[in-house]
Amino acid sequence: MTKEQLEYFAKLITNHSLSLKKGERVLIDIVGKPDEFIKVLVDYVYKAGAEPIIQYLPVSLLKSLIKSANSDQFEFLAKHQMNLLESVDAYLGIREEENSFEFEDLSEEVYQLYVNKYVKPVQMKALGLERWLLHKLPTAGMAQQAKLSTEALDQLFFDSINMNYEEFSKSVKPLADLLSATDKVRIVSPGTDLEFSIKGIPNFICDGKFNLPDGEIFTAPIVDSVEGVITFNSPTSFLGKQYSDVKLEFSKGKVMNVSGNRKDDLVELLSTDEGASRVGEFGIGLNPYIQQPTNHLCFDEKMAGSIHLAMGQCFYYASNGNESSIHIDFVLCQSKSLGGGELYFDGRLIRKDGMFVTSELKHLNTGLRRD
Repeated sequence: MTKEQLEYFAKLITNHSLSLKKGERVLIDIVGKPDEFIKVLVDYVYKAGAEPIIQYLPVSLLKSLIKSANSDQFEFLAKHQMNLLESVDAYLGIREEENSFEFEDLSEEVYQLYVNKYVKPVQMKALGLERWLLHKLPTAGMAQQAKLSTEALDQLFFDSINMNYEEFSKSVKPLADLLSATDKVRIVSPGTDLEFSIKGIPNFICDGKFNLPDGEIFTAPIVDSVEGVITFNSPTSFLGKQYSDVKLEFSKGKVMNVSGNRKDDLVELLSTDEGASRVGEFGIGLNPYIQQPTNHLCFDEKMAGSIHLAMGQCFYYASNGNESSIHIDFVLCQSKSLGGGELYFDGRLIRKDGMFVTSELKHLNTGLRRD
């Protein structure tokens, strides 16, 4: 990214996402080597009068740590990190991912130990803060996986964060109100006919406070209400493995049948605990700058014309009570070029082929292509 783009991004994080004030402390937790951006970010944090605490961990060192540490050592590290989190006002997690498959050669057992003993308790502590932000910086490796040039991905990233978030929240309010008044949601696409109830479950507008890029609204199904089948057309990476062509069949809220490129791995993942085979989140992507899958969830779950379901842990902003040690998102884009589809609320057609069709929501189509 250009210097001007880096400065815009740093200012957005400091002033909007984290709203840092004089005398406040922010923990900046970095995995990777985003040197140029961190220099700019620290300048803006100091300009706000805040105090940055910087943790810097190269990916190679993190991998060695995961390979070598035992359960007690992970618990010690987690305790240290959680104590540090108690001393700050905000948390910023930055990841720079050159190789999405860097942890592919780690055993599932070793990686799950790291996730359960360190990642999950630390994340829960961080997410308990009033202000936190998780972000993945675009890299050449990500661009390659997205089948874009490095410059094109940088531009997509900048465009996708360069939103008026106050106006975005106002524009999404009619959809939030409609979700609040809705009982049954039905999703129809090639290989998909899924229905569930969201009655009484809160919804949450994502407006650049917790993720960048941002631009979605999410709620969650009543856990046992999910019925039918859904086929996702965007790949998902989780714990160093990429899942594609995923098809899930539900009965009484639970996944009963699974298919996809890594069927056995996915079956094992969704058997992690009781909540892993149930849906913890239903989201609708609304970012008009993201219109095609990039093979990266940080973009794809915000993609206009898409929906996503997360298996496992629900978010407390839209809690349906589902608990799990995993949270894995799967994305279905319903734009016409990717097969199309319909989204119904209580039998009423709300969106067709990725475009909202009701008078109160058509304004959300601004800037979208008509395939």
